[in-house]
Amino acid sequence: MPPLGQLAIEEFRQGMVSCAPDGWYVLGPVPELKGVWLGTACAAMGIAGSGAVGNWLSKWILQGDPGEDLRMMAPGRFGARASERDWSRQQCRQACANYYSLQGGATYSVGTSD
Repeated sequence: MPPLGQLAIEEFRQGMVSCAPDGWYVLGPVPELKGVWLGTACAAMGIAGSGAVGNWLSKWILQGDPGEDLRMMAPGRFGARASERDWSRQQCRQACANYYSLQGGATYSVGTSD
C-alpha cells in the first residue's frame, strides 16, 4: 500500500516492557475468570515470539490444546504471591535486570498455586 509511506505519524506511544516475576511469558487461561486468556509479559520478545504465542493461544482456545506443554507459563503459577506487590516488584526487577545476562541468567523460584 504505497500511500501508507506518505502518511505522517501524528502521535507515538510506547509503554513499559512487560515482565513476569520469573522472566517467562504469562500465557493461557486465567483460572479465576472463565473465558479470559492471557498472552503477556513477553518482555522484549513480544515481536519475536508473537507467531508462537498466537499459534499456541489459537490452538488452545479453539481446539482445547496448545500443542505444547506450557505449564511453565501458566497465569496462576505464582499463587498467592502474585498479589504481593513488594514480592512482585522485587522479582520483576531481578528478572528484567538479568534478562540479557550472558552469564547463564538468574535462577528463579516459582511457587505453586495456593
